[in-house]
Order: sequence, then structure tokens, then C-alpha cells
Amino acid sequence: MQDLVLKLTESSPDPARAWTAELWDGFPGCPGTARRAVGRRAFTQQALEADSASGALDRDTVLDKIRTEDLADQIFGDIGVRLYDVLDATGIMPELDAWRAAARALPETAARPCLYLDLPPWLDEWPWELLAWRNGTGADAAFMLDRTPVARLGPHPSCGWTWSERTVRVLLVPGQEHLDATDGSALASAELRLIRKAFHQAGVSALVERCEVPADIDELEQRLAEARPHILHFIGHGEIDTAAQQPEFALQFRSTRAPRGAGAPVPWEWSITQIRQFFLNNWRPRLVVLNACHSAQGGEQATPVLEALLDAGVPAVIGAQAALDITYARRFAERFYEALASGLPLHRAMVRARHLLSTFPQYAGNRRRHWALPVLTVRVPVEQVLRFTRANAAITQCEIAREVYARPGRFVNRTSDRRTLLGALRPAEEGAPALRGVIVESDISGVGKDWLMKRSVRDFLDNDFVVRHATLVGPQARSSIDVLQEWRGLPSYAASPMCAPLPAAPFVAFDEAVKAARAERTARNIEEVVRTFKAGLQEARRNRPVLLILGRFRSLGQNWVTSEDFREHLLEKLLLPIASVEPEDPEVSGLHALLVVRQHSGVETGQPADFDEFALQRVSAAVPDESRRLPGEGFRRVRVAGIRKTELDSCFDEFTDFRDHPMVTHLRMAFTLMVQQDSWLPSELNAFQDAVKKIPAAGAI
Repeated sequence: MQDLVLKLTESSPDPARAWTAELWDGFPGCPGTARRAVGRRAFTQQALEADSASGALDRDTVLDKIRTEDLADQIFGDIGVRLYDVLDATGIMPELDAWRAAARALPETAARPCLYLDLPPWLDEWPWELLAWRNGTGADAAFMLDRTPVARLGPHPSCGWTWSERTVRVLLVPGQEHLDATDGSALASAELRLIRKAFHQAGVSALVERCEVPADIDELEQRLAEARPHILHFIGHGEIDTAAQQPEFALQFRSTRAPRGAGAPVPWEWSITQIRQFFLNNWRPRLVVLNACHSAQGGEQATPVLEALLDAGVPAVIGAQAALDITYARRFAERFYEALASGLPLHRAMVRARHLLSTFPQYAGNRRRHWALPVLTVRVPVEQVLRFTRANAAITQCEIAREVYARPGRFVNRTSDRRTLLGALRPAEEGAPALRGVIVESDISGVGKDWLMKRSVRDFLDNDFVVRHATLVGPQARSSIDVLQEWRGLPSYAASPMCAPLPAAPFVAFDEAVKAARAERTARNIEEVVRTFKAGLQEARRNRPVLLILGRFRSLGQNWVTSEDFREHLLEKLLLPIASVEPEDPEVSGLHALLVVRQHSGVETGQPADFDEFALQRVSAAVPDESRRLPGEGFRRVRVAGIRKTELDSCFDEFTDFRDHPMVTHLRMAFTLMVQQDSWLPSELNAFQDAVKKIPAAGAI
């Protein structure tokens, strides 16, 4: 069933304003769009603003009520019915009712069509979110009906957008930590915690990063450029600078950190002009959520942030048409993201959040304005904005990787590192060259490289990679043939998506070559093993990218592949061909590698090392300094360090599985006292593992 557009057009200007109505099947610009009905009459400003039984309904009174009235008031219901009545006066309601009836008759599992409101200036300032459909005995809030959800249509609508991403990137940006000087509990981190908790428990493929309050505009814009979020969520304050020659709306930032080169923190703002300029020239999110006062409020004074973002090409924006109560804003964000992460499309997630909020007694059902304050405006069909997919569940049971998915405890955070690893091999920017591999390294142990690798496996599986895992170590004598067989898959790991045997047919020649090489270990036989392994992978991958992981190079008390064996066969015959793309070797087309290295040193020193520096340099020599743009060649070297002290709270949330319990507070305080340095190691949390397991559960991963 097609979407429907209700288009209102001004037919007579001020002072005797009047508007006509049209109904269009389909989203503007999409195939099959056609005019469905034209209203026979216009409705007038006089009819719109006529007094109701509960009082005046002129524009100024209505806007004042929606922007300032916090108490239950019959006027909100009267506004909704008045908006219906003026639409009915045009004569289009029979056709609109027929569309709504057809939408209600769809099967429960069918996709829900959307009604888009295309509103002209002056009319778009009215709170159309209060629109109510008369039903014979009363009226139903149009924006709270799941069968026929409603959204506003933004400027320059377009069709043909596609969504091919498997993992949604989310960036949470606070404008300041303390949102209310009179209420110490009104913290931005509290709202952001609820959002992270919603995704943590949803089981969807998402990378959710929390940004510290940026110290200046350069820090914010650099963070946006790095993270390239699909969803940008801002929590803070927005104000109109009426002292300026040209009044302008701006988002406010109050960091406790000084900008680079400054001696003290400096309050700053992100103006409409700066916002528009940045997003016109840089990455644009698919959805921006502005939990900020007046961010969608139109008017003669200044352009709202919502409009500036839409003008800059952002497909969908959620803003507020009035000042937001902090508690309400927090509840809305929690419910909206829970609904979105559960798989609901954008317009239905809005309905779910509005409805759930209207059930809270303090918001007096729909007799108060709170549920109608969020405004969703889109430039593209809602189903083309974004969607979440379920994360790979099998990896949580993998014998090798399941420890990082155990809750509570174990692996924490590292979202930005996971984004870096995934982005190196599957770039965020469409058409950008992908690197052929990544080397994860550190100078010390205990920073969690193995955990990072195991947790990142699910990100690659979610993005349709064939993932294979092996190590250079083992209890018995180890050779490059053992590594290739481990990548091929072992029967003992039949349930593991990264260790289970690949289909047998493509590897018949490989299995025969392995038998021959084990019977007679000659250079020719081993070379045939490598050749048939690559041929088998090419057949088995079926055009999917392959990630070959080498998880450990050295281990105390274990045997490992000798340096000579590694260099002669794995390095020369496999890793170096993978690292080179000019010209690309068809035998390794689509293959990538991830190497996990603890410590390394030059081969001339003779010191113990996971992996010698000579080999590292050979596979990563084509990669310039990290501050420069990386070419689609070579291996990127990612250095993993300790976790910053400022990330302690968010990491502890994940460590405790977001459990709300007094014991969590005590453990958090104890761990905070333990961390005296600017950074800490994830392994330091192990001492709290047993205590955390005794805390009542809050939900599953």
C-alpha cells in the first residue's frame, strides 16, 4: 500500500489567508506518484482561529500554549479537533478516511504506510502533532495511531535513497553535563546511559559511541568526521541569540575542559550557519535527534536547527517545538530508541514513544502537550532513512569468543576501536577504497587486544564477512599447514561461525594436498597446500569478503610456527599478496587479514617478540601516518592502549550489564578509587567479577 501526502497550499495571502488541500498517492519523486484528490473548497485563517468552547484559538494563543503550558488543558484537544475540521471543510476527508480504512485493514505483519503533511509557511508553525481524527464518539490522536502513522514532509523531498548498511553507527553528543543548575540529578549522562542501555540489550548490530562534551567546535566537528554516525543524538540547550543583528538559533556547549591551547574552559555555541556549512561539506547522518529546547520551533525570529539540518541534506530530523522538561526528554529518548532498536521503522518508533509517554500519570494522558512536542520531519520516505538488523547470535556461543559476550563482566567499551577495525575493511564512505588488513598491536599486555578482536568478529559477521580464526601457537609442534587447516575449520568447533569447517567440496584438493605435504614435507608440496587453500576460499566465499584472523603469535609454554616457516609460506605466499592491490592477485581477491600482536621488536635485537618488526613493516609499508588519508593498499596498524579515566563510568555500565542496584554504586566508587592514573586496563576489572555476578540482572546482552 502506498504512502499518502496531504499537501496544503496557500491560495489567498495575508490578511485574508486561505488554503487548499490535495492528496497525493506515493512519496514525491517515487514511481507511481499520482494526485488522488483535490479539495473542492479552501479553509480560511478566520475559520482556523475561531474561538472554541474552551477559549481562544488564535495563532498567538495556540503557540503560547504549546510552548509554555505545562498543565492539563482542554485546549490541546480543541486544537487537534480544529485542525481536523478545517481539513474536513476542504472536502478531502472522504478520500483520506478511505486511505486510513485500507491501512487499518492491512495484516498485522504488513508494512505500515505513512501519511506525510506538506505544510506551507505560517501553517507549519502550528502544532499539527495535536491533530485528531473525529470518530463519531470523540477523537483519536492522529500522531499516536500505529496503523496510520504521520510525519511532516521537509523541504526538497527526494526518493531513491538506499540503505545497505548492516551496522548502524550512533554518536551521542551532550552540550553540557549539568542540564539544570537547580537540580543536581538532571545530568546529560543519565539520558545517554538509557540510550546505550536500550541498544546494549536489543541484540542489534550497532556501534554506539558517547562523546565527551566538546571543548570547542573543532573538537566536535573532528569527532563527527571520524565517527560518521548514521544517528546523531544531541542532548543539551538551544537558544536564540536575539542580540545579534540577524537573530540566530544556536546549540549551546559548556565543557569543563579547556580547548587546545587555552588555559580554561570557554562556553561556545554551534550556530545555524556553522551547522549548515558543516553538513553541506561533510558526512551527513541519516537521522539527527535534537533533545534540545525549541530545536524545531519555527517563527519570525530565527531558523530552527531542524530546518537548517534538512536544508543541508540530512534526510530525517527530530526536534522539539517548545522547551522540554528534562525528565520528559529523558523518557522520550529511552522509549524512542527502545522502539527503534526493536526493529520498528522510524515513524512507528515515534508513535510508540508518544503512546508510552502518554501512559505516565504525570503527563495526564493526551490532555497535556508533552507527547506532541517531538517533531519528526523527513525529506525521504521513512523506510529509506535507516533500519536495524539483528546481530549474529551464534558467535556468543563460540568456544573461543564467548567469554567477551558473557554478562555481566569481561569485555567493555572499545566501540571506537571496533569502528576503526570495521571501517578499515568496510569504509563508511561509499566508494572509498578498503584496506586489505589490520594489525592490532600494543606495547604492553592486559589492554584487551584479544577481547577486542573477539568482540569485533561479530561486527564483521554482521557485515557479511566470512570470518576465519587461527593462531600460530599450540600444545604440539606447529607449522603453517596447521594454521591453514585451522582457517579451513576444525570439527571440534562445529558451532562456531569463525572456526567451524567450511563446506567440504571447495577444499577437496586442499585436503589431498595437506595429506601429501604431511607425508613428504617438500617446498613444492607446501606450496600446493597454500595454492589449493586460496582456491578453496575463492570458491567457498561466493563473492563475500573473507577475514583471516591470526589471534596469537607467541605464548608461554606453547609451541609456535617458526619465523622461517611463517615468512616463507604465510607471509610470502598469503599475507603479502593480500596486502598488495597493484596489480591485484586474483588468488587473494576479496581476502583480508587481521593480525593481533602483543609486543614486537626488531629482528636484530634477538628479544622475544610476538611478531618481528621486519614482517610488520613489509605488510604495512604502504600505509602512511595515521593522520593522513589511507590508501586502499597495505595493512593499517592500530595501536590499542589503556582506557581513558573519563570513560570509566560508561565502561562500568557495560561491565555490570547496566544493572541498577545500590551495590553497583558501591563497586563503581571502589573502582574509581583504584584508578589513579589517566588510563586503566580492562583486566583490572577482573577483581570485581564475582561481586557483579551476585547483583540482580537488568537484562540480556
